[in-house]
Amino acid sequence: MYNFDKKDNVFGMKFIEFDKKEELDRYSYNYKGEEYILEKSKFYDEYIEDYRENENSSKTIFNKDKTEELYSFSTVISIHSVYKDCYQDIYKLDDTILENLGLPTQREVLASSLVEYKGEEERIQENIDNYFNHFKEAFPEIIEKKNLQDKLPDFQIYTNNGMEFDSANPSEISDDLKKAIIEFEDEEYLNNMNLKNIEEWSILKDNGIVNIIYDSKDFLGRDSKEEYTTFEKYCENTVKEELSKELVEKYEKGEDLKDFENELKQITLEKRGELPKKLDKSIEKKFEIEDKEKSSDEMEF
Repeated sequence: MYNFDKKDNVFGMKFIEFDKKEELDRYSYNYKGEEYILEKSKFYDEYIEDYRENENSSKTIFNKDKTEELYSFSTVISIHSVYKDCYQDIYKLDDTILENLGLPTQREVLASSLVEYKGEEERIQENIDNYFNHFKEAFPEIIEKKNLQDKLPDFQIYTNNGMEFDSANPSEISDDLKKAIIEFEDEEYLNNMNLKNIEEWSILKDNGIVNIIYDSKDFLGRDSKEEYTTFEKYCENTVKEELSKELVEKYEKGEDLKDFENELKQITLEKRGELPKKLDKSIEKKFEIEDKEKSSDEMEF
């Protein structure tokens, strides 16, 4: 594996230059016909009167033209903590490249950080966001795929008269609110509503009949309230929290985290209408089994 300390010790790797202005070594790397630019920061050591590297040096990978940053890894030191910071474009940068270069994947860095800061996840919230935002557009589908509906935040329905409904007590709904819903549609519409499904209330919100507030967390992890805008925003914290738990569980069991990531990529690419170039056989088999079980369930009466 390449450790950035020696030049040209990986097939396809070539040292380009030491950029004194930027204080970094720059390399080119060719993998399967694709060329990448790699950079590693250095600093001036007054004791040896020269530039050198240390374990905190950042490593960055760009595409050939340096128009896209595909990967970055560094040790971040602050007043309160020391932790690893990593970003990877998981849709464009093959894991094999990182393996060849001796660099960790973003999922591996996040998993280890989640274990280290268990119970203090707000300290690495930016890392959590950066990773799971790769799948953000498919959060509603992930909710359904992983049966997380019961994990979604409670919400409250407000009108000009105040709070008229709380999803934490779905059997209690004010007469005034019932009347407003019936006037908007009809009694059958009210009777068929899934009162715990915030998306059904959003139709009433869009028509100016109600306002929706849901339980949330602020940037410090404290309980707060937030006004409902979209389902994607509403379910965001739940998805990230539950996926973080699943990632840690698999990491502590020594399971292959690539399977975890590939499953989320599969859901996201399906949402985009794109087909992944390659998935692990275990993931393909998993989805085949789930599809068969689903078909079997649909045939049962």
